[in-house]
Amino acid sequence: MVIKKNHSGCGGDDWIPEALQMLKFIYYDDLPTYQKLCFAYCSLFPEDYLIDSERLIQLWTAEGFLLSTISSNSDTLIAEQQFGQACLNDFDPLVFHQVEEENNHHQYCGVVRNNMNNYLYRMNRLMHKLARQVTARGENITMDSMVETVHGGMLRVSFNFSLDLSCEIPDSVFEKAKKLRTILLPYNTNNPRLPHEVKMTTSTCDKIFNTFKYSLRVLDLHDLGIKTVPSSIEEVKYLRYLDLSHNNMEKLPSCITTLIHLQTLKLSQCHVLKELPKDMEDLSSLNHLDIEGCLDLTHLPSGINKLTSLQTLSLFVASKKQVTGGLRSLTDLNNLRGQLEISHLEQVKFSPSKEAAKDEFLKNKQHLEFLTLRWDHDEEDEDESDVDKDKKSLECLQPHPKLRVLLIVGYNGTTLSNWLDSLQCLVKFTLNDCPKCKFLPPMDHLPHLKVLQLRRLDSLEFIAKNNQVGSSAPIFFPSLKELTIADCPKLKSWWEKDIWGNDRPSFNCISKLNIQFCPQLACMPLYPGLDEELVLVESNVRSMRDTMHYADNTESTETSNSQSQPFSKLKYMTIERIEHSPPESWLKNFISLEELHIRDCPNFTSLPQGFKSLSSLLSLSIERCPKLVLDVDMSGTNWNKPTEWEGLKNLSSLVLRSISKLKSLPWGVENVKSLKELRIYDCQALTSLPESISNLTSLEKLVIYECRKLDSLPKGMADLSSLHTLSITDCPLLLPRCQPETGDDWPQIAHIMNKSVRETPQDLREL
Repeated sequence: MVIKKNHSGCGGDDWIPEALQMLKFIYYDDLPTYQKLCFAYCSLFPEDYLIDSERLIQLWTAEGFLLSTISSNSDTLIAEQQFGQACLNDFDPLVFHQVEEENNHHQYCGVVRNNMNNYLYRMNRLMHKLARQVTARGENITMDSMVETVHGGMLRVSFNFSLDLSCEIPDSVFEKAKKLRTILLPYNTNNPRLPHEVKMTTSTCDKIFNTFKYSLRVLDLHDLGIKTVPSSIEEVKYLRYLDLSHNNMEKLPSCITTLIHLQTLKLSQCHVLKELPKDMEDLSSLNHLDIEGCLDLTHLPSGINKLTSLQTLSLFVASKKQVTGGLRSLTDLNNLRGQLEISHLEQVKFSPSKEAAKDEFLKNKQHLEFLTLRWDHDEEDEDESDVDKDKKSLECLQPHPKLRVLLIVGYNGTTLSNWLDSLQCLVKFTLNDCPKCKFLPPMDHLPHLKVLQLRRLDSLEFIAKNNQVGSSAPIFFPSLKELTIADCPKLKSWWEKDIWGNDRPSFNCISKLNIQFCPQLACMPLYPGLDEELVLVESNVRSMRDTMHYADNTESTETSNSQSQPFSKLKYMTIERIEHSPPESWLKNFISLEELHIRDCPNFTSLPQGFKSLSSLLSLSIERCPKLVLDVDMSGTNWNKPTEWEGLKNLSSLVLRSISKLKSLPWGVENVKSLKELRIYDCQALTSLPESISNLTSLEKLVIYECRKLDSLPKGMADLSSLHTLSITDCPLLLPRCQPETGDDWPQIAHIMNKSVRETPQDLREL
C-alpha cells in the first residue's frame, strides 16, 4: 500500500485527511472486529511511543479482545498469548515496525528489547492518526492536563501528563465516566521519578477503587510514590491488569488475593517491598507476575507452585527457611516463558538424602528463554562448604535445551555443570563474579552461541581443556560474534596447554572482542576477521601480534587482497594501559578503522608506524601518554616527506588529553583538511598554536581546557570561517587577551558565533 502526498496544494499536512480516509476504506474497514478493537486501543499511546509487545498483548487480553476468537476446546492461556502475538504480527510492518536500534535499551540479536527482553515497536504515525480518528466517538480518550474531554461514554483514558498531588485525575472523570474500563499512565520507567518528587494519596486510590469497582479492567498506577495500597482494592472485583511498579509500599493488602480475575500483576522495581501476600495461590487467573528489581523480597509464598497458569515470573527468591530453598515451588510451573531470575541461591540447602539433590526444577520449562542464576555470598562468611553446596544447587537447575540466554553470577564452585554442553540453542552465555571457577566446560561446538562474556573470575586459569584441534576438528565457535573477557588476573591461556603455530584455531565470524585487565593472557584463538570492535585494556598484546601475522602463514601478503588482511575490516578500537608496545607497523592493515582511542600507554614515544594508513578514520583520541612526542618541528629542515597525518583524509574529530610533552599542535596535523572538531585538555607544556592552523578550513569547534602555559592565539584563527564554537576554560594567560574589543587576541576570535572564555571558580575546582 502506497500513500502519495498531494503536492497540488500549499503543502504542509493538507494531504493527511484524504490519506486517512483512504486508509480507513481500504484497510481498517476490512479488519475483523477483534483487530479493529486492538488497533483502536493503540490510540491511547502517544505518537512515536515505544510499545512493549508483551505489555500490549496483556492489555488486549485484559480487555477481552482476544477471548472471543478462541475456540472453547483450546488451552485459553496459551491460545490468548499466541493469538495476541499473531495479531501483532499481522499489524507489523504496516501498522507497527520493530525498533532496530534505540538508546537506553538492550539490543539482542539485532532487535531491540527492553529490560524484560520483550520486543519493542513503534506505531506508524499515519496509522496512529487513524487509530485516533476511528475512536472519534470518544470511547478511548487521551487527556491533556488543560483540556476537559470527559463524557459518559468514555471507556478508556490515558494521561499524557504526570500525575501527582498538584495534578491529579480530574474530578470530571469520577463524575461522568462511570463505565471506565481502563486507566493508563505515560510509561517512562527508564527515568522514574524519585520518591520525594511524587505522591498519590491513599484517598485518591480509594476514590478510584470505589468509583469504578464494577467496570475497571485495567489500572496503571506505576511510579506514583504509593506507600500504602488501601484495602478497598478488593472492591475492584473484575480487575484483570494491575500495574503498581516503581512504587514505595513495603507490603500489599492481603485482600488483593480476592481479585480472582486478575491476570497481570506488575510490581517491578518496588525496591522496599518485603513480602507478597501469603495466599497468592488464590489468584487463580494470574498469568503474569513481574517482580523484577524487588530487592528486599526474602522469599516467595509457599503456595506459588499452585499458580500453574503463570507465564511470567521474573524473579524467584530462594529462602533458607524452606526445603531446598523453596525451589520445588518451581517444578510444576511449566508454562513459564520469557525471563526468570533465581536469586539468593546461597540460601539453598539439601537434606542428606541423595534423592533431594536429583530434583529437576527447570528442565521441563521449554518456553523459558532467559535465565539468571544468582548467588549472593557474604565475603566474610565464605568457606569450603560453599563449593560443594553451590555445585549441588547448580546441578539441580539444569534448564530445558531450548534456553537461549544464561547468566550465572556469584557462583562459588570450581567448575560448572556439564549440562551446559546440552544447551544447543544457547545464544548468549555470561559468567560473572565467580571467584573459584578454574575453567569452563566445552562450549566451542555450540552451534548458535553468539555472545560469550566472562567477567571477574579471580581463579580462572584457562577457558577450555585441549580437546580436538586441527583440520579434523569441528568448526571452532561457529556462530560467535562477541567475546568479552575482563578482570581474570590468573588467566594465561585459552587452553590448559598452550597451542601455537598452525594448529591454533581462529574465531570464524567474530565481530567484537573486548579484553580488559587480563595481563597474563597470551595464548588465545586468533581473530583475523574481526570487523566491528577491538578493546584491549591492561592486557597482553601477543594475540594481536599473532593475528597480525596470520596472513603470513596462509598466503603471501604481497599477492593477497588488502581487504582480506587481518583487521582490514575493523571499525572501532581502544588501546589502553598497554605497557608493551603492539607489533611493529601494527596499524598498517586498519584501512577501515573509523574510531581509535589510545589511552594511558606509558611506553608510547611516537605515532605508530602505519598511522598514515588510517584513511577511513573519523575520530581519534590520544590521552595520558607521558612519553609521547607529537610535535617535532621539522620546518627548519629540508623535510619534504608527507607526515603520518596526511593519510588521515577523513578525520573529523581529534582529542588530545594530558599529553605532557605537547608544546604545540602535532607536526603535520594542519594538513588534515577534513578536521571539524579539535579538543585539547590538560596539556601543561602547550605554549602556542601554530599559524598554520589556518589550513584547517573545515574546523567548526575548538575546545581548549586547562592549558595554563598557552599564552596567545595565532592570527591565522581569523581565517577559520567555518569555526562557529570556541570554548577556552582555565587558561589564565588567555583570559585577558580574549576580552571583547580590548584583548590582543580578540581580532582572531571576534567572528566566532559561539565563544566562551572563562575560569572555573576555585570552590568548583576542588570538588
